[in-house]
Amino acid sequence: MSSKQRAFIINWFSCYKILQLAFLMGSLITESFDVSTPTLASDSGSRSLIHVTVLRLINWDAVYFYKLFNNEPNFEHEFVFSPFWTTLVRQLPVEDPILKFIVAGIVTNILHLANALLIYEISKEIRIRADFKTSSSSKFELVSALIYVVLPAGAFVIMPYSEVFNSFLCFTGLLLKLKSASKDGELIERKLLYLVSAIFFGIAFQVRSNSVLYGILYLIDLVQRRQRIALFAGASMGLLVAINQFVPYYQFCRIHDFSYWADIRSSGDDFDIDLYDLGRPEWCHSKLPFLTLHAQATYWNNGFLRYWTLNNIPNFLIGLPTVLVLLASVSHKYQHQGKLVTDLKLITIVFVFLNVTCWHVQIINRVSNFIPINCWMLAEMILDDSPQRKVALGVIVYYIAWNLTQTSLYSSFLPPA
Repeated sequence: MSSKQRAFIINWFSCYKILQLAFLMGSLITESFDVSTPTLASDSGSRSLIHVTVLRLINWDAVYFYKLFNNEPNFEHEFVFSPFWTTLVRQLPVEDPILKFIVAGIVTNILHLANALLIYEISKEIRIRADFKTSSSSKFELVSALIYVVLPAGAFVIMPYSEVFNSFLCFTGLLLKLKSASKDGELIERKLLYLVSAIFFGIAFQVRSNSVLYGILYLIDLVQRRQRIALFAGASMGLLVAINQFVPYYQFCRIHDFSYWADIRSSGDDFDIDLYDLGRPEWCHSKLPFLTLHAQATYWNNGFLRYWTLNNIPNFLIGLPTVLVLLASVSHKYQHQGKLVTDLKLITIVFVFLNVTCWHVQIINRVSNFIPINCWMLAEMILDDSPQRKVALGVIVYYIAWNLTQTSLYSSFLPPA
């Protein structure tokens, strides 16, 4: 990446953030839909203008992040609420809770810029490996990076939510995996990069569980391409996922922490004894005792077609544009498509299917930015001198309009979230 291209990305990013922040702060002049957030101020002795302003911005899931940035998780759902991200922020040497929230927000925005630069590097690797051969050369990766900045995540890439950090880990893993496929360098070095890439995806699972879908990359390498190292990479990623589930299991399901009572029934000379657990949560007895699955179903009502109700039609409409763009990126005929693009298409299909059928569909706007394939499709369309160019530019205009609208609504505690 040339210094000129890097400067262009940074300038584009900075101008866009300033515009978004202006909409975020400007909307504070209206009365918030929910006025309970200021009760959080009891954690902070200060009542300065900055503190009061930030408190107005602690809405929706930011309330959970604010609490977990300053306190260890206590309740079940808190253990699956981006544990790695909240733990890292909790270690910051900042005592004031509001100031810590501000620092986390600054880190989030820095990581958002880093993600755009990573998209540039990933796109460059893709083009060099002939997955894409555009006549516009390096313009492809530059446009891809610029598009990433305006993906429709709204205020969630300004506030210290976990999506940006999750994407950073995923893109780092993706870049390392691409580097491992290079013909340059020693074999042992390339194998090490391959293994480390899986570790990054495993760590990303500690931030957002949808990152586990990147394990499909190693499954394909193992089953279809017979790469034995994929078994070790997948095992490394699986171990990190298992650790993530073991911690809450150990916290809530240890047998010696609870008492039982016995129901003893006699039948002739035989006795039947049933032990009833008086303290362990119900999910501890499941065939798959994973707190992530339990919390998603119990506290957020996730599950197959659970969200398919009439009152959620507006939420489906909110997520529809992003769903359509992602599906279009799957069906799009990329120039000289390579294996990584093919693999990412499969990941995108699974992601969209789960989001539409099992999750809260409107969150696809903010969680889909861990997949870069839609940026590549739009970049190709913009660089292509055809009617598709106008369609892609229309999508970008929609992204910007949506982001500014959602950002304004967010600070007033209004949906969509």
